[in-house]
Amino acid sequence: MQEFLFGFLKSLLVSGGILLFVWTLAAGMMSGEAFMILSPFIIGPMIIGFWVIIVPIIVLLTFATIDRSSAEVFGALAVYPVLVAAFFGFRTVHSSLEKERVQTAIEAARAA
Repeated sequence: MQEFLFGFLKSLLVSGGILLFVWTLAAGMMSGEAFMILSPFIIGPMIIGFWVIIVPIIVLLTFATIDRSSAEVFGALAVYPVLVAAFFGFRTVHSSLEKERVQTAIEAARAA
């Protein structure tokens, strides 16, 4: 169990560190308005670049940091479904909050 947790934590730190770096780099390169204007043209290459460049780097660095015991490998692999579930959960909550905000703004505009 301890090896599983060590593999999970190592993979979480490597994945989280790289994803945080990429997110910070992308956010720092352009403003929100510029991203919204250019997103129809760059979102495809960004998704392809993420899957072709970032994901293999994350996987290689994760397996470079863990021992080769089967429990650590399973722990490292267990991070990815957790990260995907967290992403979709965040996206669901964010979109529902955004819908509520828009609905409140519409109701306030109608009342005025």
